[in-house]
Parts: sequence; C-alpha cells; structure tokens
Amino acid sequence: VYLNGEKVYTKTGWMTKFTFVEIDDAIRKNVKAGKNVLAIHCANTAGGAHLDAGLVTEPTEPAQIAKVLVANQTNVDMNATQTIYNFTCGNIDLALTFTSPLLLNDLNLLSRPVSYISYKVKSNDSKTHDVQVYFGASTDIAVNTMMQPVTTQKYTSNNVAILKAGTVEQPVLQKKSDDVRIDWGYMYVGVPQSYGSNQYVSSSTDALNNFLQQPVASNVKTGKHLVLNTIIPLGKVSSTPKEQFIMLGYDDLYAIQYFNQNLKAWWKLDPAKTIETELGAAAKDYTSILKRCTDFNQSMQKAAVAAGGENYAKLCVLGYRQSIAAHKLVKSPQGEILFLSKENFSGGFINTVDVTYPSAPLY
Repeated sequence: VYLNGEKVYTKTGWMTKFTFVEIDDAIRKNVKAGKNVLAIHCANTAGGAHLDAGLVTEPTEPAQIAKVLVANQTNVDMNATQTIYNFTCGNIDLALTFTSPLLLNDLNLLSRPVSYISYKVKSNDSKTHDVQVYFGASTDIAVNTMMQPVTTQKYTSNNVAILKAGTVEQPVLQKKSDDVRIDWGYMYVGVPQSYGSNQYVSSSTDALNNFLQQPVASNVKTGKHLVLNTIIPLGKVSSTPKEQFIMLGYDDLYAIQYFNQNLKAWWKLDPAKTIETELGAAAKDYTSILKRCTDFNQSMQKAAVAAGGENYAKLCVLGYRQSIAAHKLVKSPQGEILFLSKENFSGGFINTVDVTYPSAPLY
C-alpha cells in the first residue's frame, strides 16, 4: 500500500477484517489538503478475494482521560494457575493477580467458569491515601463480530453484585469455519455485595469518563461495544495492604456438540447449580481456593525444577496452563468423563490433533 508514492504497509497472506495501521510521521507530513494518491498492489494467489483500504483519523482523546497517569510496571510473575503483575501507581503500590483455579484433582472447581482478578494495594510513602479501583470489561468478549448487538443486566444474587451481557441473537453452538468466536451464552462481572461497589453499563466512550467525572448515571441496556464497569472503593489505604477481588464468569449454556448432541459443561450436571450459585460459591471460598492454588503452584514448580531445571519448569507451567485452557470438561451420554480439546477461534472443532499431540502426556 502506497500513499503519495511512499510505502505505508505490506503483508504476506490475507486478513479477514480491517486492520488499523499507523502511518509514520515522515509520510504523514506529505499528506496535503485536497487530493492524495492511495495505490495498492496485490498478487492474489490464495485466500481472501476482497480488497479495500482507506484513510482515517484517530479520535482525539478526551482531555479528562489524557490527564490520567500511566502506572509503572515493576514486575511480572507466572505460575500454573496465576499471573501476577506489580505496579507503582504514584504513591500506591499495586499487586494485580489473575487466577484461574485449574486444579485437575477437583473436577467441579476445574469446570467452574469463574476466574479472579485480585487487587492488593498499599501506600509507598508512609502516608494514607483514598483509593478506588476501576474495572471495565468489554461486551465484545461475548460476540463473534463487533456489529452484533448485546443485551445487559444489572442485579444481585447469592450476595454478589453482578453485571451480565450476551448477544441478542444467542445462536448456541451454531458457528463453524475459521475466524469465529463464541457468540452465545453470557459473560458476568461479579463482586461481593459487601464491597459497596458501584456498577454500571456504558458505551465504550463513556466508560472511563463516567468514573473520572462522577457521579455515574449511565446504564445502557442494549447496544454495541458496551462496557461493564465496576468501581470498588478501598477507602483509606496505608502501608498495611488491602486486598479485594473481582470475578469474571462465562456461562456458555451448552459447551460441546458431541455427535450432534449438545452437552452442558461438567459444572452444570447438578441442576441446582446456576452461574449465580457458582459466583456465590467462588466468592465465599475465595481465600481457601487461592491457598489451594498457591500450594499446587509451589508443588508443581518444585517437582518440575527437580526433574529438569528452571527452564524446564517454565515450559511445564506454560504447557499446563495452555493445554487445560484449551479443553472442555463434559459427561458423555453414556456417562463417560470427556476432556475434549476445543478451538475457541479457528473453526470451533474438538479433539484436533494439533492440540491432542502436545497435551497427550498430561491427559
């Protein structure tokens, strides 16, 4: 792709959607008011057969958001069930921990579709500061394409404050072919009701603005590119750490199509269980679950280092996380336990050899 005779982009292969490419300053300076020349050369030997390109301007960042300072990341660590980031946010230190309790010795917990994001904050200047945590989750998580409208809901259940979103269409297990994403079921953001959090649904442009300006009034019910927003007040924070958490859940309704029969995930075998009861249980058992994860992380690390050294242990951690995340736990119509690999982007196929081979030693 050339702009006024200068190359701005080149690619081998093809894409299935528009990609935004920033133009270098030196080339951008030659763009003039009025007519400019955009030229494209393509050798179409395989793949896509549609060609398009254009010039767009990046929206100006709202002044309020432009004032927000960027946190300084000081460390990142990874283990079998967690990724832990450390940040300095002005006079506050933040430890941000993402936990998915993928414990193979507890099938009910393994199948529970709830992960945690934990915030541990403390003052780094020996003073006390007012601290709030803002978390925004895009409803694009629950769509195949960004043009699909979603519906949202705000409610409380099992002592958990909940935001819910999913497509209006809900085509359960209907997608196939490459470059597809799950667009059925519902995503959830939950926090313990005792936190006194402020939750609201907004457009993507209003999400952070509403938090910065306060009070929050936006509560969008349906639309596209919406954001599920949660503000947690941690109150006065000193050098003594304070920790709270957010839960992310996803109820896919039906998990696997097994020889033309739709099967529910393992955690849904008990008809008394709902996503709300699972969020409630996840909140209630937060401390004990994280301890179990820590114990397993340390045990696996110790065994892997003893078997092959530090680098081998790192590979074991990556393999464990990736391979388990690529599988769905269900029960067959004959009562068998099935742990099936499932593509979540390319075709949505199950038990393909490219996943089965590397995961075979584990399963």
